[in-house]
Amino acid sequence: MELANHGIVVEKPQDAIRDTYTLEFLTVEDTQLKDENDLEKRIIRNLETFLLELGKGFTFVKEQYPMRVNNSTFKCDLVFYHRI
Repeated sequence: MELANHGIVVEKPQDAIRDTYTLEFLTVEDTQLKDENDLEKRIIRNLETFLLELGKGFTFVKEQYPMRVNNSTFKCDLVFYHRI
């Protein structure tokens, strides 16, 4: 009940990042994925289920989000925000 009332206490990065994710909802074997773009497209098509797998409080921001680092622009495949 304490967890429901106060949420997860994040004391170190390992507390916020899960080790593995189950992507069975994509209904595809690892060997069937052609590349990272294929995985990204499949996740977008199944976004609600993917967000539920990430856990409580995640929202989807954008795909191919441009990010500027040290005067260079990179594109982040999928950007999620954790509201909690």
